[in-house]
Amino acid sequence: MRLFCLLLLVGGTLPVAAQDFYDPLMPGEYELSTSAVSLYRSPTDTLRPLSTVYMPQKLQLIGRTGRWAVGSFGRKLFYVPARQVQRLPAALTLPREAGTGLVSYAGEVEVPGLSKAELYSRAENWYKQNFTSEKAVLRTQDQEAGLLLGRAWQQVPVAEVLMVTFVYQLWYDVRVEVQDGKFRYTVSAFEVDYVPKARIHRSYTVESVLAEHYPRAASAAQYKQFVKIHETAEAAVTSLHNAIRYGLR
Repeated sequence: MRLFCLLLLVGGTLPVAAQDFYDPLMPGEYELSTSAVSLYRSPTDTLRPLSTVYMPQKLQLIGRTGRWAVGSFGRKLFYVPARQVQRLPAALTLPREAGTGLVSYAGEVEVPGLSKAELYSRAENWYKQNFTSEKAVLRTQDQEAGLLLGRAWQQVPVAEVLMVTFVYQLWYDVRVEVQDGKFRYTVSAFEVDYVPKARIHRSYTVESVLAEHYPRAASAAQYKQFVKIHETAEAAVTSLHNAIRYGLR
């Protein structure tokens, strides 16, 4: 009954030979894993494609039979090799500042009994331990104001389509403000920097992508970048929090 209702919605019928193997449990929107994909009327008729679609077009798929994914095109069904498509990920919500819209991981932590000078010293030690690369620099050190600001980067491997892996540089700022008995941290200003095979340098801010595609990443590869951004920020916050609150060990 469930399969019958699904087929009524897309306005098509399946060949009898495919019905026994049809899996209706993977419906959803998919992106192409190659630059162009041919759509076929059936797995046995691949000489004359029904149509050809190109990146960044998306396909609405409703199931799978063997190595073929099945989708709807108007009121007709089509078949496409399953290895040539990949499912779009669910939306990933990154925390954003109210008003500015900037992606920002921020918080304030109470540390009763610790002076501003002690908290500043602990924060400074954390920067010295973690900002060791020549490209990870501590830009601001103002003990009187209780302010430290640094910018760092790390390499982030992200698997692209067809399992080709590129290594990106993920840049971000870490800001710490201390007072007697408390400190505030902010991890923000994320920027993705990479050089693809064509050796053309590309760089973009996370906000520029979110402005166009929010809340969904533009592609599965971009979604993985967002996940890495989230993991990097969470790791920095945890490390910084423990170092300032409990001191480096």
